[in-house]
Amino acid sequence: MRYVLFESLLNLLAELTYFADRGFYSHWWNSTSWDQYARSWNKPVHIFLLRHVYHSSLSSFTISRSIATLITFLLSALVHELLMFVLFKKLRGYLLLMQMSQIPLVWLGRTRWLKGREGLGNLIFWVGMFTGPSLLCSLYLVI
Repeated sequence: MRYVLFESLLNLLAELTYFADRGFYSHWWNSTSWDQYARSWNKPVHIFLLRHVYHSSLSSFTISRSIATLITFLLSALVHELLMFVLFKKLRGYLLLMQMSQIPLVWLGRTRWLKGREGLGNLIFWVGMFTGPSLLCSLYLVI
């Protein structure tokens, strides 16, 4: 299934849209922090948000880089929550809360306890990847 989705379907989409480098994602499974995952999971969306939200908010408003990052991340979380509303016809906010809770995880990954410990960072990342989507599916489908 992974091959069909990530290789065949995305390569077909790349051919149809003339997306030459086919750089839809990089090695996100080797991520050692949540910010590294956010940059490598969906490269076209990351580049779009970086260019049109992050850099535009920096140049249009007199705000710091951390506030621009927060605005970009919040907009992404709101769009993801909107997609969940369209799918389930219920406005719950679980995905929004869980996505925004990644901001403290990014900060935690930059502390001296995890800096330079790629194995531990990757383990924490995978624990989150196993528990997060399962918890979200349960919350949206059951509650």
